Amino acid sequence: MTIVATGATGFIGRRLCDQLLLRGRPTRAIFRRAVPPPIAGIDWRPLPDLVANQADWLPLLEGIDCVVHLAALAHQIGRDATKNRQEFHRINVDGTANLARACVEAGVRRFIFMSSVAAIGAAESAADADEYGRSKFEAEQAIEATFANADIDWCILRPPLVYGPDNPGNMARLLRLIATGMPLPLAAIRNRRSFIYVENLADAIISVVDHPHPIRDRFVVTDGTDLSTPDLIRGLADASGKRVRLFPVPVSVLRAGARLADLAGALLGRSLPFDSYSVERLTGTLVFDGSPFRTVFSWSPPVEVSRALRSTFGNPVGRGE
Repeated sequence: MTIVATGATGFIGRRLCDQLLLRGRPTRAIFRRAVPPPIAGIDWRPLPDLVANQADWLPLLEGIDCVVHLAALAHQIGRDATKNRQEFHRINVDGTANLARACVEAGVRRFIFMSSVAAIGAAESAADADEYGRSKFEAEQAIEATFANADIDWCILRPPLVYGPDNPGNMARLLRLIATGMPLPLAAIRNRRSFIYVENLADAIISVVDHPHPIRDRFVVTDGTDLSTPDLIRGLADASGKRVRLFPVPVSVLRAGARLADLAGALLGRSLPFDSYSVERLTGTLVFDGSPFRTVFSWSPPVEVSRALRSTFGNPVGRGE
């Protein structure tokens, strides 16, 4: 089976290409602006515009059995994300729909789409969802509609926060906080959150690529171990060999302070690190059940959480440890 991976130079795409190469899978890796990593054995193909039309996609899909669509406008931190409604829709919805239509025309047999658990909130209440979640859910709908009468199967994956070495976003901010050694007012948080390690997610994608039966469904995929924010911080600190000091501050006080930061940020015209968006992600509970995916694909995460945390803080671990 020959595979196309879009977003191949991204955080998830690089790990997926590494694993596909290790397993000897012929892979055509699509990248946009970033210079492709020096991975010999991968067929690197540039495509400057994520919203390419069918005619642009068709030469890249020639002879391809399976497409893994990772390319997207990523979740952005803070209130700045609300400014990009049109861009989220253009890239995440229109771009995905164009690629899906090209896959039908090219005779691709399987389409795997990297969505997000943010799409679940948009499906339940579009009015309360952020632009990223809304765009991912609308992309899912476009995929289902495009493939409804086509001879192609599809699988939509909805991961929670993805972490690993060089991870962007909220996890990167948390890692920087731990590295400073500053006391953190987070000991009173009593939440639970689901995560997935990037190498586990790449392995899960390949289990979908290899699945011998037709697929037309959506799945949440997680590490299967939910952590509280204090537990996550302690785990990261242990993995890095750093001492972390947590002290208790009531969650209500953290949220009140965040609202003040929101006001200050509005006056300054920029997002501050300690805002309501960030505090809600540190204090809120967000747990998802990944067991249906594990059952259907007979999959289990190859890297367990403690080893994944060590790798995230710059101490790579092998599967055989």
